Amino acid sequence: MNARHFGLYDRAFGADPAQWTALSPYAALAGAAAPMLAVCSSRRKDSCPQAERFVARANALGGHARVLAEDLSHMQINTTLGAPSDYTAQVDAFLASLR
Repeated sequence: MNARHFGLYDRAFGADPAQWTALSPYAALAGAAAPMLAVCSSRRKDSCPQAERFVARANALGGHARVLAEDLSHMQINTTLGAPSDYTAQVDAFLASLR
């Protein structure tokens, strides 16, 4: 939030840096979290590096997390999950690994 960002972030998270920290999933990581798959859009310059930092922190705290970079927009990541594709197969494989 201290760097250049989309205006919608200001509307969603306000202007108070203390509130940004309180709402930050990164800051909330305090111990081993549930296994997670962070899907990011490789089309956005900041998306996958942010996901990599989050996953690195989760793993450093004893979690099991990995990043899945997809050449899709954020909207496509949300709307195409479940359609026959390598992306859906990778998410399914991750979920199956949790059983």
